[in-house]
Amino acid sequence: MNTDSLIRDYLHHLTVERGLAKNSVLAYGRDLQKFARFLDGRARQAKQVRQGEINEFARRLSRDGLSPKSIARALNAVRMFYRFLVSEKIVGEDPTVAIRAPRTWKTLPRFLTLEEVDQVLGAIAAVAINSHKTHVGQGPSRTIWPLAKTVRGYLKRNWNMEGTDGELSLAG
Repeated sequence: MNTDSLIRDYLHHLTVERGLAKNSVLAYGRDLQKFARFLDGRARQAKQVRQGEINEFARRLSRDGLSPKSIARALNAVRMFYRFLVSEKIVGEDPTVAIRAPRTWKTLPRFLTLEEVDQVLGAIAAVAINSHKTHVGQGPSRTIWPLAKTVRGYLKRNWNMEGTDGELSLAG
């Protein structure tokens, strides 16, 4: 079997036997097609690949300008492809066993600025006020009241704030 038919079989396996989502299968397919084109350029088939060629594929992706995360994803697709080929006894050994993905930067979570927190809380307050105006005498709407209580609880727990239902202030 040639590389393209092996990739088709693997993608079928991911869809039917593993039940992966359509977009996941498409992403694996795109990454494996890059690998197939790389092999075609070297006149090699998936069954003939050795570890050095996997390393060269990673270097090629880097030279092509892919980010470390994209290279890691592509190498993972190739790694999972070879695990499948070994499990199906199509290849005797996995050339990806010792392959390490490039280091990716750990991104820190983005926190809201104080101004953004004010905007969110202001929007909640505006909805609560408008809800109160449209339901005169009934208090905040059933949808906004639980949200307001959740935000108030969060502020009290995480921002060292305290107060009554009507106001919050920094705890001293």
